[in-house]
Amino acid sequence: PHWRGGPALDLDRLAALADDGLLGARAAHLAVPGLGPERPLSATALQDLLRCPYLFLHHRMLGLAEPAGAPPRREIGQPAYGSLVHGILEAFFAEHGRAFCAQQGRLLHWLALADLIVEARFAEFLEQYPLAGAAVRGVQRERLRADVHDLLRAEWEMGPRRFVAAEREFGTPEPVRLPAGPHALHVRGTIDRVDADGRRTLVRDFKTGRVVRRLGAEATPDPVGDLQAALYGLVAEQEAARWGTPPAVGVAYVGRHGEVRAFVEDFATRLAPAARDWLALAADLLAARLFPRTPREDDCTFCLLRPVCGHGARERAAAVLDGADHPALGRFRALKGAGGPDEGSTEAGEVPPAEDDEEDAR
Repeated sequence: PHWRGGPALDLDRLAALADDGLLGARAAHLAVPGLGPERPLSATALQDLLRCPYLFLHHRMLGLAEPAGAPPRREIGQPAYGSLVHGILEAFFAEHGRAFCAQQGRLLHWLALADLIVEARFAEFLEQYPLAGAAVRGVQRERLRADVHDLLRAEWEMGPRRFVAAEREFGTPEPVRLPAGPHALHVRGTIDRVDADGRRTLVRDFKTGRVVRRLGAEATPDPVGDLQAALYGLVAEQEAARWGTPPAVGVAYVGRHGEVRAFVEDFATRLAPAARDWLALAADLLAARLFPRTPREDDCTFCLLRPVCGHGARERAAAVLDGADHPALGRFRALKGAGGPDEGSTEAGEVPPAEDDEEDAR
């Protein structure tokens, strides 16, 4: 009862507040990331924004995160597993990238060399990760070895090309400035692989789970799943002269069992125009301080805010968007009404935000 005495803790007052994320002019003084070089955004932060601006507000701006907990002991959880795989591939390509990409020798030779790196990195990893028993360690070692082999086989099948970089950083120390409609977004990050053939720069992002191939309805660019590769492609276009690479770009996700989701021949004509529209929408939402909830059920499956939003959140979100008059909210509503399944880079059996955090950490 003593809470009722002060307005800051008055539950009736709090219950009457409209918590729809549409801060608008009330938060004009609030600094938002991405619009200036002092707080650049990562690709995965932009994925959060286009998946659900309300999630972006709480997770990326207000710092609400999953509570700390012990890692799983019967398998290597995310983001630790993603970091381990990326570290192995970075070490492999740093030492063997030029010869491997030129396809000198046989694939079996390169897989054997990769096994040496797997064994050494896994032994180091066990010193700091508490897997339960020798049998579990053996299973996870084979899981790691198989995933590394799958990714290298997929790389080999792309044919000979010129090795450019593994784990290519961009936006450090100065962020990359990308046009985004009337605004600009400042970004930074790390691209897993960059190569070049005679005609174009080839950008790849590695995933430790499944990716959805571009078949049937999945051929359409997805505003969440394909944003990361699209952003990397736009950065590669802009940085081509400095990197010494062709300005024409193709991008792909490479995942478990060698599955590939690629925009190589049609990056410039299909994915890049869509991505520029997505970035323009993201910048408009940030500039207007508008962070609505998503009305799409698939966006909420793994969301850490589900207990916060409560029951009926998507219905309330749809009602808010239907009644909004800001152009950015209308475009966000259209984006969610027309978007495909949010599976462009989702890990099977894993929580997508975990690997997103791993990408930010790198």
